[in-house]
Amino acid sequence: MNDIRSIPVDNLNKSELKILDYIYTHVDDVHSMSVQEFANTVNFSPSSIIRFCKKIGFSGFAELKFSLKAPNERSEPPVVENTNINLILSDLSYDIDGTMRVLNEGDIAKAVDLLTTTQSIHLFDSSGLTGVIVDYVEKYLFTIGRQNVYKYDAEHQLKHVVEKLNQNDLLLMISASGNFGPAFEIVKTAKFHNVKVLSITPFQKNNIAALSDVSLRFFTYQRKNINTDFTSRLPIFYVVNDLLQTYVASLQESEVHHDTNN
Repeated sequence: MNDIRSIPVDNLNKSELKILDYIYTHVDDVHSMSVQEFANTVNFSPSSIIRFCKKIGFSGFAELKFSLKAPNERSEPPVVENTNINLILSDLSYDIDGTMRVLNEGDIAKAVDLLTTTQSIHLFDSSGLTGVIVDYVEKYLFTIGRQNVYKYDAEHQLKHVVEKLNQNDLLLMISASGNFGPAFEIVKTAKFHNVKVLSITPFQKNNIAALSDVSLRFFTYQRKNINTDFTSRLPIFYVVNDLLQTYVASLQESEVHHDTNN
């Protein structure tokens, strides 16, 4: 039986990716749905759902639901142990290809709007590999002249700051798992105080994405070798690069429009 989390996405069209996205982000709901209920929810016909199930390697909707059960009951994401360089390169290629296909242009536009309209941007540097990306985002924003960008490496410090923010401020949270405890606690505090939250998290269902105003998603799975985490952050860099370049293009377009009017 196939694993729903390892379905190749290169043969899926945009409509099919939307169906897969809903399954990933609503696993618990899908478990209890009939094919008719699921079809109504995602705005497709039952026959279209059956064809989708067969296209990704299942006999039907019932088998697809069964495949969700075991992964959903595990508290930790699957760990793939690779020691062969060719396998690692293949995984990286798969991650980037999947990220390119699921990254939603509409969500990028919403994220750019948050970067543009909020007064201040607050970043959480959780150290480790993801911390490198956070540092990159901070420096990039400074380089292009974005004012009021702040980075914190202590959970208690950022939570204290967030308690004094409001809907005019933005918390930008980047998480390789989407469920990192300290990061999730900060996001919960931000939402309690009506602070806008933009997150970059995995494609799988996760706590941080569920609370975010806008969530940009990427494809990747945890990878370990001799109990050392070497999960690729390359898909996260891809999303960050797309977001920041789109933001810069938006600023340049606004400047041209302003100069034209003057």
